[in-house]
Amino acid sequence: MSPGRIRSVAIIGGGPSGALLAHHLGRAGLAVALFDRAQRPPLVVGESLVPATVGFMRELGIEEEVRGYSTFKPGATFVFGPDDVFNLRFEDVRAAKFKYSYNVPRDKLDASITAVAEKSGALLIRDSAQLERVEGSDRVRLSDETLERTRAEARHRPGGTRGERSRGEGRQRERGPVQGLWPVHRVLPPGRAGAGDGQSSQGHLPGKMHSLPLV
Repeated sequence: MSPGRIRSVAIIGGGPSGALLAHHLGRAGLAVALFDRAQRPPLVVGESLVPATVGFMRELGIEEEVRGYSTFKPGATFVFGPDDVFNLRFEDVRAAKFKYSYNVPRDKLDASITAVAEKSGALLIRDSAQLERVEGSDRVRLSDETLERTRAEARHRPGGTRGERSRGEGRQRERGPVQGLWPVHRVLPPGRAGAGDGQSSQGHLPGKMHSLPLV
């Protein structure tokens, strides 16, 4: 199937990457269904953002909102052993466009980006999606039950589906590449989970950091 023939897309999972993809595809005029049960806890892998994500947040218009519920992050600490500690301040990185980042409650960050996706036309479905393999191929499709549920959700949305309504508008907007947010964490060697297992650690730099074991 050529990209030019795609008119509707289902995205399974509404984390930062899924919601951001829904936002870009909605702006491009596609009808988008975003399936997400929203059951993530505040502290999960991906809560510690790198400075490059600040540009994404500004593009989406959510940095002020994110700042309101997050902790300022000026750098990171990597602990490889008892006497092997490396501190990195983002402001010391040459040619870095942004000199800071945030530690975020993942549930709130996901909600912020999902709200942007909805404004761009994505149909948010707070449920799982059932997939079926297309016979004779390596492709999968939504099950008939999931398709019918999706159509019912779209019919009951006030004003119709935003994806359909924004399709014409999206073609007139400038289209950029679809991108995602990628996390970074404080790193500990095997067996030294320390304060990172669900607890905020007192790092070597001002601000909140979390530590995760390598394995």
